[in-house]
Amino acid sequence: MKRLFTTACAALALLAPASALSVEEANKAIEAFVAAPGYAAFDVDTIHDAGSPYEKNFPTSGAAATHADAMVGPIEKALLLVNSYEETSPERVRYAISYSHVIEEADGGSNIVMLVEVRRYNLGPLIRKQTAEEYGPENTAGPEDFGVGPDVAWRFAFSTVMGNSALALSGSRRVIADGEAQLKEDDAAEACISGPCRSLASGAMDYAPKGAKPAEAIDMPGMTVPYTITYGKDDMTGLNAPFVARNLQALLGIGEGGDWATPETPEGAAPAEPFLVMQIDQNLGQDIFSQGVAGLTHVNDDAIRELWVHATFWNGQSPSDTERLVVGR
Repeated sequence: MKRLFTTACAALALLAPASALSVEEANKAIEAFVAAPGYAAFDVDTIHDAGSPYEKNFPTSGAAATHADAMVGPIEKALLLVNSYEETSPERVRYAISYSHVIEEADGGSNIVMLVEVRRYNLGPLIRKQTAEEYGPENTAGPEDFGVGPDVAWRFAFSTVMGNSALALSGSRRVIADGEAQLKEDDAAEACISGPCRSLASGAMDYAPKGAKPAEAIDMPGMTVPYTITYGKDDMTGLNAPFVARNLQALLGIGEGGDWATPETPEGAAPAEPFLVMQIDQNLGQDIFSQGVAGLTHVNDDAIRELWVHATFWNGQSPSDTERLVVGR
């Protein structure tokens, strides 16, 4: 795997904080994340090639001086990349997402490298199994109607470079499970926010962190996106994980209008330790909709330890059922 970061790709020029690592230490932390055992390297240099799967999401990218994804943040971009480069596109899925970053010393200042993991679980096989148990195999459609494809995990390192909120420096992929292994509901080794990732007993909107105050309803205006995602034969961007993540990070107060702004580094957090997490459930019930939960698990506030948000997404509409949950210190 190529060198993950150089000072020539300066992310942010700041006074070097106490948590900044040396170039050598930072690269070790980044490589330990991206090149973890079981992950195969992904060539990020091909992302913006003409005709690449990712570029198909941006039909107007050549009409401006900067690329259409310039303001797309690392979480949103990671989801776009996963769904662009996977050969299968199951529609009944659960995403588990984590964000962290590493601060590297650079010429008296510092650079930030953002690390994102996306785990995508295809719950179609499990839903089909439960349908067959309830209504009988003879009354259950084939696997393709429920969605085929493996459970996968992707990892990316991003940097803010030359007007880009998230320029990919490196990436990798591994298969979590395929076939019969996808029918394991209670695999504790694969945990999502709401519980085991393949469990249908609870979902994103059910999660309430211990010690949280009663949920407070919050408003979220609709927002535009610079990409187009097709769902089946239709443009249904509002249902898809990148759009959900864009809204969730805005509900958490990260950035403005959906555009990305690097979160403040948590006090006392170790380098590359995740502190922003999300779960997105897409079409896991009878209706076509998505739900998401996101949390800042380390908040630099004397009164607040954690901040969480929920939202439901119906296509073409602003998110509904939006709420905030606060965990005090």
